[in-house]
Amino acid sequence: MKDSSKLPDDLPVPVDDSACDHIEGMLFPSMLLITNSDQSIDHSKVKGTVVIFFYPMIGNPNSPPMPGWNEIPGERGCTPQACSSRDNYDQMVQPGVTVFGASSQAIEDQQEAADRLKLPFDLYK
Repeated sequence: MKDSSKLPDDLPVPVDDSACDHIEGMLFPSMLLITNSDQSIDHSKVKGTVVIFFYPMIGNPNSPPMPGWNEIPGERGCTPQACSSRDNYDQMVQPGVTVFGASSQAIEDQQEAADRLKLPFDLYK
């Protein structure tokens, strides 16, 4: 099993271009999303603050990353990002705050990652 917390020495550093700064505080549109725990959630109806962190792919320790993955700035940060959200979950989830993770991975991959990483929040595709 590979250790996803060990990063290559020559990993490019991502740069924040502020392109998403306008998103904070926006209302979430009404749409039904299915989580890895088979819940249907419409975030436009969730009371309080919803924190959704997006990532392209959480790696599976039993398979290598796709070719070129390590050359994409920030891509190797998906598993550490999910683990950081897990490790800081109690601080993030104050009254009225709900946390979710989302990627384009298959829901089966999301469930494997949630189980393996012991994530206290749902993931969805």
